[in-house]
Amino acid sequence: MFDIYAYVWSRLNAPDAPKMDDIARGSGVPKSTVRWIHNAETANPRIDTLNKLAKYFEKLEKVKK
Repeated sequence: MFDIYAYVWSRLNAPDAPKMDDIARGSGVPKSTVRWIHNAETANPRIDTLNKLAKYFEKLEKVKK
């Protein structure tokens, strides 16, 4: 089973992660929410928020290839 929270959290905390401003702008998720997930201050973010962030990171992966 795919753990979307773990995926998003790991991408947010990766050494090469984009700046939070860029993540917020590119994903459509407010910067404060990105920061809360990054800092593990929210244990249960909404699935639509996680989906937006996951899609953003998937697009970045495709661009890098």
